[in-house]
Amino acid sequence: MTRPATDALHAQERGSAVQSLHRRGVTFVPLRPIPGLACGADIATRQLPGLGLQSGTVWGNRHEHTHADAGRGNDDLSIHINLSGLSIVAGRGREMTLQDGDAVLLSYSEARTVTRPGRVHHRIVRLPRASLVPLVPNIDDAVLRPIPRGAGALTLLANYAGALIDDPAIVAPPMRQLVVAQLCDLIAVTLGATRDAQALADGRGIRAARLTTIKIDIEAHLQTAICRPPRSRRASGFRTATSASCSKARGHRFRNSCCFGGSRARIAC
Repeated sequence: MTRPATDALHAQERGSAVQSLHRRGVTFVPLRPIPGLACGADIATRQLPGLGLQSGTVWGNRHEHTHADAGRGNDDLSIHINLSGLSIVAGRGREMTLQDGDAVLLSYSEARTVTRPGRVHHRIVRLPRASLVPLVPNIDDAVLRPIPRGAGALTLLANYAGALIDDPAIVAPPMRQLVVAQLCDLIAVTLGATRDAQALADGRGIRAARLTTIKIDIEAHLQTAICRPPRSRRASGFRTATSASCSKARGHRFRNSCCFGGSRARIAC
């Protein structure tokens, strides 16, 4: 996700012109027409730092992520939701078929192809690997394994991602941070991450992972943000912060670390 955009991109192409969509930033990977079949794409995409969303209909083409593409050092993960139609996914030496409502988790560090001979309405959520690993420690085991239709979290994820495609509110960084957290939690539940009391007690639950991530981030940045090198009284006219006032500020920052826009927001769990 190296091409952030504040507005969603919309494109419709037919035939060989679908190959231009990746170059224009409308698709995450190249699409290739399948010889002998009618080919087309009608896609909307939003790409932001730390988040990629795509929704649309494609037909008569193949989604290609080659070994050369996989070797470029990008380890993002994406969940592909097959809303309707039939997709054939190949990777790790095996092949699977996705039908209405099925999904699959893909890694950009691994080669794969997704073939869609007929019309397929699909939705994609793409996130950095680092956003999901704290919630699903064995996430590599979930890559290229079919996610069957019918799971409530998968349905909610598909609907939520679709609603965000054309929503300009997610461009604002505070809202984007909350949206990414919610998407990560939904994907984690979809992949089978536990939320039960024992998992939370063992530090393996989603809320525990979220709290741990926030705590680490606060500790890493607090000293720089609050306890900056003291400025001289003569140069600034301000008093040098004492260790006591620094400690007080540190506590204030911790208590308000999960507030956006001055109002307190509950941590997604």
